[in-house]
Amino acid sequence: MSEFEAATLAFQEATIAFQNASLSYQQSSLTAIYVQAGVAGVVGLVQAGIVAWGIRAMEKASAKREEQHANRHAETMEVLKQQGEALRQQGEALRQQGEALHVLVERTAPRS
Repeated sequence: MSEFEAATLAFQEATIAFQNASLSYQQSSLTAIYVQAGVAGVVGLVQAGIVAWGIRAMEKASAKREEQHANRHAETMEVLKQQGEALRQQGEALRQQGEALHVLVERTAPRS
């Protein structure tokens, strides 16, 4: 075998080794693509879950605020009702005092 034939054989073996390595890289690259797609899918699902959890938390907080508002409204209306009753009683007391003063003035006024 001549030097040329030996070099040609060595070159062919190197070419085959390079092709095998390239094929192996492509296969591992394809695996990496699948892994990346899977990871992206999982990340997307986690993000969707976080958004759904956040929306649910906001709905709960909104319902709680609405309940608190309704309770404060009921308390305010009760206080206003009590204040109205107190003012009515004060008005009645003032009317009675006014009547009493009127009677007093009539009794103590000189007769003309």
